[in-house]
Amino acid sequence: MTFARPEALWLLALAGPVVLAHLFRGRVRLLEVPALFLWEQVLPAEDMRWGFRQVRHLAGLLVALLALAVLTSAVADPTVPGLTRAPRRFVLVLDTSREMTAERLAEAKSRAREFLARLARTDTAAIVDGSGVVEPATDHAERRDRALERLPRTRTALDPAVLLEEARAADPSAALIVLSCRPWPSGDHSMVPIGKPIVNVALADARIGLEGGRHWIRGTAVNLSDAPVEVRLDVLNRSVPLRSDPIRLAARERKEVGYQLDPDITAEKFAALELRLRTGDPRPEDDAAGFIIPSAKPVIVVLVAASDPDQHLLGALEVLEQARVIRVEPTKASAFESARAKFGKGAVYIFDRVAPPKPLMDGGYLIVGADGPAPRARIVEGVKVVDWDRDAAVHRWVDYTDVKASRAVVLKGEPLVTSDRGPVAVWSRRQGLAWIQFGFSFGVETGDFVLTPSFPVFLRHTAQWLAEEGRRAFPRTVRAGEVLSNLAPLADPEAELKVTELCGDEVRSRSLLAPSGEARIPVERPGLLKIEVGTLDEWVGVTGAEPVDLSSLPKESGPGLPEAIPWWKDLPWILVASALVIVLLAIEWVLFQRGWI
Repeated sequence: MTFARPEALWLLALAGPVVLAHLFRGRVRLLEVPALFLWEQVLPAEDMRWGFRQVRHLAGLLVALLALAVLTSAVADPTVPGLTRAPRRFVLVLDTSREMTAERLAEAKSRAREFLARLARTDTAAIVDGSGVVEPATDHAERRDRALERLPRTRTALDPAVLLEEARAADPSAALIVLSCRPWPSGDHSMVPIGKPIVNVALADARIGLEGGRHWIRGTAVNLSDAPVEVRLDVLNRSVPLRSDPIRLAARERKEVGYQLDPDITAEKFAALELRLRTGDPRPEDDAAGFIIPSAKPVIVVLVAASDPDQHLLGALEVLEQARVIRVEPTKASAFESARAKFGKGAVYIFDRVAPPKPLMDGGYLIVGADGPAPRARIVEGVKVVDWDRDAAVHRWVDYTDVKASRAVVLKGEPLVTSDRGPVAVWSRRQGLAWIQFGFSFGVETGDFVLTPSFPVFLRHTAQWLAEEGRRAFPRTVRAGEVLSNLAPLADPEAELKVTELCGDEVRSRSLLAPSGEARIPVERPGLLKIEVGTLDEWVGVTGAEPVDLSSLPKESGPGLPEAIPWWKDLPWILVASALVIVLLAIEWVLFQRGWI
């Protein structure tokens, strides 16, 4: 016999006071009566102060001691082999991989609730999903139910072998029960298959690229089942159909699909295209892909100078103009407002040795050799570039090695280019606004950056980044099943975000808030997202989730879900002990009433 709380056995020490209280009869009072012959016929003469001489008084003592022993055992919680039931221990693993569709996951949670309802009062269970331990081993039924409600925390899933190791670590002595629809390695666990085999068709490897100077969107239609299927491939631009073709896929067949874009489709602004398989299968999150294609028109670059712009800077810009990457519009500083009204915030403004207006309005700005939004630290002479942000989009294929400037201003802010005296170029961005500020001009009289082959490359990347990517708060693409977050600060963090989903011909809208300026937008289906914050809007292409095979199920193995414990075997010993004590006290009362004790 073992006790869960052996310290409670100290309660048996109360037997001493019980014995003393039973033996002590109290002080006998002497009364004078006129005659004794009547009392002598009823009661024999005895000593009422001590009970050692009467055996019948021991029955009451035994009943009291037995009641104390029963109560002590109830508090100590004994375990008697062969008599009391040992608590069972389980670890429940719910698979939350991509193969677990919404219907399968609902079935798994229903089976899990059925299993937990069978557990006895002292049985424990831990809950594990595809992201690890959700609830440690506990016998608290409400905590287990709340843990099930939280599932799935993520749609990611560790390798089955890794999940089994985590499950064993959660409770090494527990029995493992796995609820899944995908094959798992064999072992000492019980496998409970979930769901039925399902035919799944997916669009894999969706991509966009240039082929022969024309944009192509391509993908692979995959039949992940053992039966032939017929589907339809649709191409849409912001829910407007462009093309629809029937496709027949044999069992387990992979077929390349594609669509060549009309050059005029991106002439005005941009194209928001969907490549979508109409399948009707239960996993729509891998049936489509969305693409945001920037405008094919050259970026308008407004070169603002006090008088004549630097000829080396202008020459490099004209080379890019000949390549049809940009369109240069020189203007005087005094005519900036007119140029702003003409070209709007869609243009990129380069300020050559002239300060831009304060504060900067929405748009893209490159400030060279003049005051700007970045605070000045000090003016230095004869600086040499020693480092630069190599991960920056504007620095792709750009090298500042041995670049020097005779006179520069050290700036405060996020460094873009760093000299031996401190940052000489900084940058910043938020939704709708992006700017880069150099502390030295691009004239040959102050530096040799314009003489390097990297200079026109830098200008090209800068114009394209300031025109579009630098002003975005959200990435251009996201995968279905992920959470979309802003990479740059929002224009108005307190504003309400309006999110519109375009999935084929279906349009759904919802509103979200961005606490502390951080937006978190769950993305469930592939297609397009339009995110509106105040007067600004951004489009995001949603690519499909990874295709998965839904036609293969694991075989049932192990003892499966345990049987329920009868109610009368799961009664708490404290209740049974309390009932026994009440019975013993009732027996003592009967004995006392009959005069036997």
